[in-house]
Amino acid sequence: MAIILCGIIKIMDLYGFVLGTNHSLCKVEISAVLKSKRINFEIVTASAEILIIQAEKIPSINDFGSTAKIVRFYKDLNEIAADIPSTTKNLTYGLSVYHGGGKFKQLNQLWHEAPQIAREMKEILQKHGIKSGFLPLKERILSTVSVKENLLKTGGFELVLIAGPDQTYFGKTLAVQPYEEYSRRDYGRPARDSRTGLTPPKIAKMMVNLASLPNDAKILDPFCGSGTILQEAILLGYNQVFGSDKDIRAITNCRQNLHWQFPNIKINLRSIDALKLSQFYRNLDAIITEPYLGSPKLRIMRRDQVLKERENLENFYLEVLNEFKKILKPGGIIVMILPVIRYKNEFFYLDILDKVKFKQQKYCDYQEKLGLNLTNRGTIVYYRPGQTVSREIIIWK
Repeated sequence: MAIILCGIIKIMDLYGFVLGTNHSLCKVEISAVLKSKRINFEIVTASAEILIIQAEKIPSINDFGSTAKIVRFYKDLNEIAADIPSTTKNLTYGLSVYHGGGKFKQLNQLWHEAPQIAREMKEILQKHGIKSGFLPLKERILSTVSVKENLLKTGGFELVLIAGPDQTYFGKTLAVQPYEEYSRRDYGRPARDSRTGLTPPKIAKMMVNLASLPNDAKILDPFCGSGTILQEAILLGYNQVFGSDKDIRAITNCRQNLHWQFPNIKINLRSIDALKLSQFYRNLDAIITEPYLGSPKLRIMRRDQVLKERENLENFYLEVLNEFKKILKPGGIIVMILPVIRYKNEFFYLDILDKVKFKQQKYCDYQEKLGLNLTNRGTIVYYRPGQTVSREIIIWK
């Protein structure tokens, strides 16, 4: 597809983003990154497994915290083979089948046909002078680790088939998530303390991306803990980041972790009570943070104790948000996590949305097309089975 911008013809190619565990959060982050980088795109189809778009280009997979794989789509298998370097003589390929918004009957049929399609790919490669073998079709989806270690590292590729609403899409994986680097930044840090916060780096990066800020924006994390949000903001190119925390030990850990990651960058860190931020900061563009999420004893509390803890958290968050209003510029952004407390089969949200002096924002301009799982508060919750406290991600302006 071609579009005309300012008199210049732009070719729109078809790309796919294989989504992580929380597909809603993944899709809104992708939309936010594309918008912030001023990349024109159109949504083709969206499911819980993949988002397919038309775009003139796409960012690096390192720009996303959520995307497991990036795929480029082709007209057919012949076009995929023609795109392989002519110097290639031998390779191994694998195959994955994804649900792309079609009926599950179509998905099952495509998976049934996958062995024959894999053999057809082999024959087409042979016609191009390439000897090939393919990985056994044990599971419908190859893991990112398998794709990287068994295919991409050795010059092979992953053939991706999508059962879409109206057609089957044929693609080839371009990149997989740098899982080793995420693990290093999470578990390899010199000061990793669960008491001072363990926001996963992927979630931290997604939160920064959802703010959609220019790289010269002034960003504060007033509950910086071990420094994960600051770390991910710096890696995304932000050069005016500030961190504070009431806990002196947290500041010590944060400084140690950031120096380990960025030995030549000096980051402004302070030990400050979040209710006294206005004594130190003014005119910030954004606050991106995961505050205190509740007592570590929540999992053993009675229901009445859980409700009392929620009330305490509501009062604390309202006080904190009132302080945030004093230090943000007009139009300033807050990307913030609120705790959702699980007690048996009940989920308790903080009842503060109609009490704050900020306007809740949509996650992106394309929410209706993305098939998001939103709460009745219009929010996305990052939840893992068995968790007592989940993360509700809010954007305020």
